[in-house]
Amino acid sequence: MLSRPITLQRLCSLSRQLHFRPVLILSVLLSIGLQVAWAEQSPCSFPHTHLTAVNPAYRDAMELARFLQSRGLVVDCVLLSTEERMFEGQEGAANFQTELGVFEVLFLSKPQTFNALEIVAQQETGGYLYSFRGSPRALHIHWEGVRPTYFFKHQKQLFNTLDKQVEAKLEEAFQSF
Repeated sequence: MLSRPITLQRLCSLSRQLHFRPVLILSVLLSIGLQVAWAEQSPCSFPHTHLTAVNPAYRDAMELARFLQSRGLVVDCVLLSTEERMFEGQEGAANFQTELGVFEVLFLSKPQTFNALEIVAQQETGGYLYSFRGSPRALHIHWEGVRPTYFFKHQKQLFNTLDKQVEAKLEEAFQSF
């Protein structure tokens, strides 16, 4: 039993006495422990953020996840989204965490589609401003971001991501569909 706390000075003294081996082992174990703790901080490790069956977008999101998996895109998890009320007739939205990257998908109710939606991007000082014209009608006047957002439309789904490569991979997955 330790009678006094281990200080940095005492640890250094111990390491000199024991020829650094225990300190090295302790350092490695601590490093592994921290890596595991950080890995657990992934958005997928918080069950309360996962999209559940009671969410109106759940069925569409799970169908999309299966489709993406069939195209070789590994979906780590599907989470809740803050973009659930962006357009009239929107059924919901989901956040997809994949091995490729992160993207959001907004879902419309059938038979509506995003085909007639025009996305207008403007680069502003300090960021980007997006507005929407056409159908479906946007419920928010503008969408702002510090980084550029890349959009991809597929029937009743509107994808958006901050990563150009993710957008290109999504387009590629739907080309043969």
